[in-house]
Amino acid sequence: MSTPPIKGISLTGWATGDYAQHYTDTMGFGLVPIPQGQKGPRGTGWNKPENALRDSVQAAARFGHSGENMGLLHSVSGTAVIDVDHQEYAQMALAAVGIDLVALVPQNPWRIHGQKGEKPVYLVPEGMLLPHHKLVWPCTTGGPDITVFELRSAGVQDVLPPSIHPQTQKPYVWVNGVPPSREVLPELPAELVTLWQNWHELLPVMQAACPWNKVKLAPEIKPTRHQPKTNASVIEAYNARFTPGEVLERCGYQRTGQNDWMFPGSTSGSAGVHLLPNQDLLPKVFSHHQADPLCNGHGHDAFSVFCTLEHQGNVHEAVKAAAHLLGLSLRDDRTEAESSTASADGQDTDRRMSKSTRALQLVLDAGEPWRDEHGQAYLTVQAQGRREHHRLTSRGARDYAGDLFFEKEQRILGNQALTEVLDTLAARARREGQEYPTGQRVKHWQGKVYLDLGRDDWQVVEVAGGAWRLLSAEECPVRFTRSPQMLPLPLPEDPGTLSPLSDLLNTNRRGLILCTAFLLGALSAQGPYAHLAFKGEQGVGKSTAASTLQRLVDPSTATRRRAPRKEQDLFIAARSAHVLSFDNLSSISADLSDSLCCLSTGGSFATRTLHTNDEETVLQAMRPAILNGIADLLTRADLAERTLLVELQRIEASQRLTEQELENRFVQAHPQVLGALLTALATGLQRLQDTHLEQAPRLADFAKLLVAAEPSLPWEPGEFLQVYTDMQDEAARVVLEGDDVAQALQDFLDERKWWEGPVNLLLNLLNEQEGIMAGFKRPAPDWPKSARALGERLRRLAPALSKTGYTTEFLGRRKDGLYYRMRKTEAEMFTTYTHAK
Repeated sequence: MSTPPIKGISLTGWATGDYAQHYTDTMGFGLVPIPQGQKGPRGTGWNKPENALRDSVQAAARFGHSGENMGLLHSVSGTAVIDVDHQEYAQMALAAVGIDLVALVPQNPWRIHGQKGEKPVYLVPEGMLLPHHKLVWPCTTGGPDITVFELRSAGVQDVLPPSIHPQTQKPYVWVNGVPPSREVLPELPAELVTLWQNWHELLPVMQAACPWNKVKLAPEIKPTRHQPKTNASVIEAYNARFTPGEVLERCGYQRTGQNDWMFPGSTSGSAGVHLLPNQDLLPKVFSHHQADPLCNGHGHDAFSVFCTLEHQGNVHEAVKAAAHLLGLSLRDDRTEAESSTASADGQDTDRRMSKSTRALQLVLDAGEPWRDEHGQAYLTVQAQGRREHHRLTSRGARDYAGDLFFEKEQRILGNQALTEVLDTLAARARREGQEYPTGQRVKHWQGKVYLDLGRDDWQVVEVAGGAWRLLSAEECPVRFTRSPQMLPLPLPEDPGTLSPLSDLLNTNRRGLILCTAFLLGALSAQGPYAHLAFKGEQGVGKSTAASTLQRLVDPSTATRRRAPRKEQDLFIAARSAHVLSFDNLSSISADLSDSLCCLSTGGSFATRTLHTNDEETVLQAMRPAILNGIADLLTRADLAERTLLVELQRIEASQRLTEQELENRFVQAHPQVLGALLTALATGLQRLQDTHLEQAPRLADFAKLLVAAEPSLPWEPGEFLQVYTDMQDEAARVVLEGDDVAQALQDFLDERKWWEGPVNLLLNLLNEQEGIMAGFKRPAPDWPKSARALGERLRRLAPALSKTGYTTEFLGRRKDGLYYRMRKTEAEMFTTYTHAK
């Protein structure tokens, strides 16, 4: 092997925790724990991005004393490796697709050596998601199949040094020393990207390279001899006349190598289009540049490049242009796709294809396929004199296409034909469709807020410049989609009033201020969002209050949800509503608390796409939520800091109203309250840039908006921040009162005032103070059993402790462990505001 161009750093004398800290802090890796004596994690959920260890302090603490092996989780690290299990066979297989493995691997000096072979670690090109692939050859003796090599990325892991190999009992090592930084890792080579992205097309070639495999590549099918004037013969003639490279260069692509081209819109300057190593087959190119119209996961021959780049995917027009260019004439107007897929008798398939083609043309004549900034495909159509927008994967899009075809043709469009139409529309939307901003219920776009009223006329409210106005769907720059659960909002009154809120919610002035703040934050369409939690004894109307708040800004058929059992259920719910409301919670688990925190600040959930082996579906959401229950729900500091806590007052029997009376009040008040909220939001947006917080609290953007909007709100300037600060202090006290470790720490510091030392010593002192060490007292189930667990609890409790006069400060790692400094101080009221003159 050649000498590496860069020499790695030596970590002689470093412990596993030091490696973990370097990987997370310097390399940007996400780590997963692996049990001793194993090469892979155990249990489920370890490959979820949120479960990876990315914090250097936590990673160092976890691996410092546990003795566990550690794995590199590729999905959160942005990395990939090629793992060769059989060197000779891998060389043969890769040579069949034009890749020289012997020359490729040494080009990357950052390789990991375990039992045998070396795995080079690469960075995945930005914006690219690569699934896991494995090449397997049959065994000649009838035993298990032989794994030749793997392309490993996304949701799989690879063992990192200095983990111990379970068979050799020796540590994994970096061949040339540990990489000093993330920047030295090379990007995945173009030939591996091409192999990765076009795996299913090249897999038969690599399987046919197996010397003993009886299944060889099928011989090339000779094209059917068509009459000189058919469309199929035009496409064949075009592919015989031109190469894909010639068409690319005619369309402005720059050749950067013998078989490589650069997309005209490339900003990286690297080749993104490559000739596939397909031996004697029809020459095809493959693009992995995300902005390239050719980047659709398939190879393209010369005619396909011509059709995509010069005729926007319109095969019919491309065939006519090609015939004119080649001096040929056409016998009929059928596209090559129609003629080449006809069955032997031509009857059933012709009927199916003609229905698909006719339905596609009807939808394209009536609407426009387009995409959002994430590449999601949509369809905009005119229906009953108004413009509607649908996700192409939604029931609304399927119903529209099927109904339109029946209306025009008086025939039913079958499920297979309907799927073909929607798939074609989605491909066209992603390849050539315009990109538009999209939202559900609310959207912040270019300094303005747009609110979809959910009405049959698709009217939208635009909030900007200190005022708001109604727009038609055609005038609105944001294209809103709707879930089946969405209900309409009334036309708001201008300027409206917030006075009716006190008749709808049985809480005090502080509670009304916090409820108003929650509603305004939800309408702003700018996260992070504050959640809101109602508490109170049984019978105070918590469920009614939660439904009232949700209905004021985002009415939905799902107003009183039960707590989601899984994180996936929470993110699915967030796709159908802007404001989520969870009813009658007896408690909030640690997992649900963490998920709600992610929902407040924005998070994602990834899972395997149905009916696939290696594709991933990612659900992203940032939403405000309403919680209610009898008990104090905010037992964890991180959720408490993101939640507005409102206590409802007891309702006297003489003041209790029937459901119908409450509904009448709500219907009358709704337009007034909505109008007042929009007026306050307009004021807040207008004054936002001139509003400054001297010391920002948690959810600073939310607090800043409320301060900016106060001239249009029914309280004095500065009152919101005072209420917000008092509420956070109270929430901190509630959290600490329900936490045994917090109580022990307060007693500890009440006596000592100040302490500094390693966390393992602190655990012993607390165990001794609480009588646990002597056996006088049984520890609580969640009492930390290790120094690492106590360190994690300290970091979680630190914000709440600071609000009650106790500060904790992490001092870093020393020889005898992780050090902390703790002291008792006076609680600080830390948030005030000023306005720029």
